[in-house]
Amino acid sequence: MKLIQNFNSYIRQIRVILGDEQKKVPWLLVQFVLISFFEILGIGIIVPFINMVVNPGTEIHFFKWISPFIKVDDHVGQIIIFGILLILVFITKNVWIVLINRNIFKFSENQQVRVRNKLLHTYQRLPYLVYTQRNSAEYLQSIIAHVGSFKASIQILLRLLAEGIAVVAILLFLAYQHTLALILLLVLLGGFALFYFLKFRSTLLEVGRIQTVAGESILKAVNESLEGFKEISVLGAEDSFYNTFAQSSKESADSHVTRDTISLLPRYVLESILIAFIVLLSIIGISGGNASVQFVSMLGAFGVASLRLIPSSNTIISGLAQLQSYRYPVKRLWEDLQAIPGYTTTANIAREFPKDIQIKKHSFQLLDLQNISFRYPGIREYILRGVDIKIHKGESLGLIGTSGVGKTTFIDLLMGLLEPEEGKIFLDNELLSGKVLHQWRSQIAYIPQQIFIIDDSLKKNVALGVPDEEIDMKKVELALKQSQLFSLLDQLPQGVDTLLGERGIRLSGGQRQRVALARAFYHDRDVLIMDEATSALDSETEKEIVSEIQLLKGKKTLIVIAHRLSTIGHCDRILRLERGRFIAVNALDNKVINA
Repeated sequence: MKLIQNFNSYIRQIRVILGDEQKKVPWLLVQFVLISFFEILGIGIIVPFINMVVNPGTEIHFFKWISPFIKVDDHVGQIIIFGILLILVFITKNVWIVLINRNIFKFSENQQVRVRNKLLHTYQRLPYLVYTQRNSAEYLQSIIAHVGSFKASIQILLRLLAEGIAVVAILLFLAYQHTLALILLLVLLGGFALFYFLKFRSTLLEVGRIQTVAGESILKAVNESLEGFKEISVLGAEDSFYNTFAQSSKESADSHVTRDTISLLPRYVLESILIAFIVLLSIIGISGGNASVQFVSMLGAFGVASLRLIPSSNTIISGLAQLQSYRYPVKRLWEDLQAIPGYTTTANIAREFPKDIQIKKHSFQLLDLQNISFRYPGIREYILRGVDIKIHKGESLGLIGTSGVGKTTFIDLLMGLLEPEEGKIFLDNELLSGKVLHQWRSQIAYIPQQIFIIDDSLKKNVALGVPDEEIDMKKVELALKQSQLFSLLDQLPQGVDTLLGERGIRLSGGQRQRVALARAFYHDRDVLIMDEATSALDSETEKEIVSEIQLLKGKKTLIVIAHRLSTIGHCDRILRLERGRFIAVNALDNKVINA
């Protein structure tokens, strides 16, 4: 009973993930029924064909049907005609099987693409706080491995349906030939299937869990080893990451061996059972003195049907076994989808915003933070407490404070990446959420401490997110000049088309920061937020960039985080963050004044 409940739960999860796409399955079922028809027709023709060969006097109704069109009186001619018919039936059946399997592959691959696209689309729009609470390897595992298991499950289930219909049709035909023999065959096959599932059910479920956990560990080890290559090399910590990778790889490999071995077992056991059945049936027939032509042809039909039942029965039993191993990753995928707010079988998984919602340049007037308090989950102390700040259009605001005090957290709140635990943020008297938040972000150019560089050309990094054919090269050159990066072009073999490498590995830390500055200049947003954007630059380059930023004063809203007051001395206001509150600072004498 529990086995049936688990299977039903598994099917419900598959259906939820499929959504409206499951409406395409009935058409596949119609094709499966057609295949079964040809299966029966092929096996059914074999019986009279054997009778014709063994007993030349056998009357075949088929020749009465074709006699108005074709006259065939001699025995050899009838065998040839009937043999051609037999060949055509089997060719038609096999062509149908190939086409249907292609449709199964196409359907399952399309579902894999659909769900992967939706997952990535969703992960890109997760609340920032949710994103920070999971390792990136888990997201990769879900998109790659879990969706792959989902695709495999679809293929197996459709094949189970196809083979199940074919097996039922064959068994009905065999029941017509000899009911008692069929009962004996079903007892043998059913007994083995029951033993198989009772024996390996828990093992296969554990295999699925091991593969999922090991897969996540492998991705994590690889990702961290490559991302922290320099630090790991200096510390000599390679063995730690290697051992984790090697151990997880071994566990994954061992689980695959176990699953593949268990899946292979039914084929050879079924083959032995069916051969033993044919031999037993022959012995019973001979012992009972029933070696007539009819018995021989019936035995031949059972033999041919048994040969067809071997792969079908193997597909069904091993397929059900594989489904057991896919239960765990599919359940993980289903849980991921269910955790998405508003997700239904028909709804789009990802949160969508209309593409045409864009606000006019310089339309915002005031960003108002009212009584904002925030702390991260699991942390008792508030990072921000009761913050009240108004930021006007065109204002330049400088923020200083010791490391870890919460300056970046404040910026994340400003950009709507985090939501305050207490208090509210308003944009021109509208709550900063939904479409208003989307509009606000469309005005922001953000330069973080950790610069994001894609493994592509310099120009594509500067014009990040802009299609190749829409990149404005004049704007790229201007942005490179404004960020003091134009001289770098002389050092690059392909100029702006030079590939920068993964995470910009071919650039220095200062050059990566200037790429980010160039990106902000290129996109020319109304609001420029800089989080220690000049920290990796030499003093001379910093002065030149600060001069460029000063030219934007009054034209754009500037929010700048810096450790040095000299970097933000040009700002209209300077605030120091201490113990969760902002205190106004005099940039001239570096003294704290009344907030």
